Amino acid sequence: MDNLSDQNPPEIKKKILIAEDDEEMAYMMQNALKDLGYEVKVVYDGAAAIHEYTINPPDLIILDIIMEKTSGLEVAAHIRSNDRLTPIFLHSAKTSVEDVLEGLSIGVDDYLRKPTNIEELKLKVRNFLKKPQPKYDQGWYRLGDLEINFYESKVRCKDKERSLQQMRKEVLWELYTNMHRVYPTRKMINKIWGAYNDQNEGNLRVVISKLKDVLKMDPKCQIVNLRAKGYRLITVSKQKELS
Repeated sequence: MDNLSDQNPPEIKKKILIAEDDEEMAYMMQNALKDLGYEVKVVYDGAAAIHEYTINPPDLIILDIIMEKTSGLEVAAHIRSNDRLTPIFLHSAKTSVEDVLEGLSIGVDDYLRKPTNIEELKLKVRNFLKKPQPKYDQGWYRLGDLEINFYESKVRCKDKERSLQQMRKEVLWELYTNMHRVYPTRKMINKIWGAYNDQNEGNLRVVISKLKDVLKMDPKCQIVNLRAKGYRLITVSKQKELS
């Protein structure tokens, strides 16, 4: 009998779910990601995406915004109602600030523009799936009157509680662990998105705006924008000491 303990376990491929109603585009994206060694499942409408996600949970999801039966935004909202961790990319020609805000408010992690740039697709997926996730403990961290649980993705203040979408949590963690210090914009983008470009700089601005809204539960907690430099997480009392 073979000694199983001496055998190397088979490599487990990361699974990607693509929901895209343009079959030619879906085929092109599927082949590009398969070439990187991923297992890729393609469906052609939102209802099928929800079904596939339920029976065979992927490691990353790419959703076309405009699809029959159920839109990509509706699929993302459905998934985020129970799952805050699985990365979701939206695939669309719609990349205005309003569209980005709508997606990020649901909990989408990134955008892919149409027409599809295959090299951008491969770079973003590869960077996101190889990125080590911070190992948060299960305790609560104090920030002014706020309490933050990075493990459970929650912020609370007295009788109020807010959830943190994955990207917002990662940005807040970087700012919190560098409290009162300037965190350079380029460094943050490279850390969270894996590559610095204009689109990711816009994504960071949106995430910072959403975090500022969360921090309003305690007005003493603020994120300061330092033009052409970066961001700094402070409390008002510390700000007065520095002024």
